[in-house]
Amino acid sequence: IAGANLTNLLLVNGAGRLQEFATRRALGASSRRLVAQLITEALVLAMVGSVLGLAVAGLALSALLAASATPIPRAAEISLDWAAVLFAVGLAIAISVSAALLPAVQLTCAAAKGIAAQRSVTLGGRTLRAWLVCAEVAMSVLLVIWAGLLVRSFAAVQQVDPGFQPSGVLSLRLSVPRERYRATSDLARFTDQLAARIRTVPGVTSVAAGNVVPMNGYLATATIQPPGLEARSAADWPEVHYRMIRPDYLAVMGIPLFSGRPFTDADNAGGAPVAIVSRGLVQRYWPHGSPVGAQLRIRDDTDKFRTVQIVGVVGDVRHFGLEAESPSELYVPIPQVPDATSVWLANNMYWVAKTEGMPLAYAAAVRREVAAVDADVASSFVRSMDQWLAQSVDARRFNLRVIALFAVTALVLAAIGIYSVAAEAVAVRTREIGVRSALGATNSQLTSAIMRSGLGPVLGGGVVGTVGALGLMNALRSFLYGVTTHDPATFVAVFLLVAVIGAVALYIPAR
Repeated sequence: IAGANLTNLLLVNGAGRLQEFATRRALGASSRRLVAQLITEALVLAMVGSVLGLAVAGLALSALLAASATPIPRAAEISLDWAAVLFAVGLAIAISVSAALLPAVQLTCAAAKGIAAQRSVTLGGRTLRAWLVCAEVAMSVLLVIWAGLLVRSFAAVQQVDPGFQPSGVLSLRLSVPRERYRATSDLARFTDQLAARIRTVPGVTSVAAGNVVPMNGYLATATIQPPGLEARSAADWPEVHYRMIRPDYLAVMGIPLFSGRPFTDADNAGGAPVAIVSRGLVQRYWPHGSPVGAQLRIRDDTDKFRTVQIVGVVGDVRHFGLEAESPSELYVPIPQVPDATSVWLANNMYWVAKTEGMPLAYAAAVRREVAAVDADVASSFVRSMDQWLAQSVDARRFNLRVIALFAVTALVLAAIGIYSVAAEAVAVRTREIGVRSALGATNSQLTSAIMRSGLGPVLGGGVVGTVGALGLMNALRSFLYGVTTHDPATFVAVFLLVAVIGAVALYIPAR
């Protein structure tokens, strides 16, 4: 787009220098000297532009890295090294010289011929500029359509229900020393002590613990034997996502309970083995009835199976991101977790606390309570659940910002190209416009005539860009969510946007 735009601007500039080059030629300048002059001007343009561009790039690089909330791999190695600088400057020189060659050849040829030849060159250049505007607009439409689809897709992702309420919830990860917490009973005792202390923190209304929190990406599974698979071997039993939680976990996280009951303090090591299942799991294996009260065999130990009673059904949680399907989940109370499995809880024990104010404001107080129970317990990943949720869309937000920046830049360049062609056309037709005005043409009639002649390349480029976008949508399919690659609203909106921008760019010189 920049190459087409620069060619257009140099053609417009050249159209106003025909008299100058004819005079230089008459005074003895050779065609080679005239071409060399324009190439030299292009090189000066390229070098000045490169210096300015590199200065902006130095500032933009830091802003670009800061705009990504998700750490970019090897971000410390991203810099404006000599390879990047040489590539950018070399590209600027190549584009500038290439863009200058055509007007250089036209000017030198026209300078060596008569007035009629000069006029034909001007008319030919005007046609070429119209085609260049058409190409600029087409490429701009393509980029803006992509940006528009990403915007609509991002909005669709933001509307997805995560299955929990993140507001006002603090989370942190603990790792307890395994040599002192070898059994589940040791971990249960630790969680009871810590929960009691965190509840005393002013502003903390409830607290719970589990082996994972939504959006942290941690994978923990167990095997189950659902109805209908009794005759099959254990190797054919499905795996579900395994959650070890304290009784208040569902309430703190705002995960809805649809039937049955939540866990209570009575669901301890001496109580009957119980479990809670997610609604997605119910719809898959109990589509025609409620599983509450049913027995379920699970393998949450190395090779041992045990039978639990389902006491409740809860909502689905999008644990791996708003765009990912909700996994089938099985919840068990921490005191009933097998000893062999408790090692995973010891290494990844996530605590969540419901707070009255900003969650992170309570982080220091909660960590002090952790140290008071056991100074050897390490804490990390101190975040609010709002941060976990925002992190799940960070990559999409970053991609959207980058493509939107390209799209806006493309629109600005296209508008400059349209304006330059219209401005040159008006300058060339000044005498004609004066004659028409003297013969009775109104200002509105003259403005309309100029805009009609310029809107052709704009609308043509809009059509070409729209068709091109339709043909290239497969490349964008994997980036979209909740919107089709042929979304008519986006295509129509972008076409109208470009048409309006083109009309404004034409109206200014016409007016």
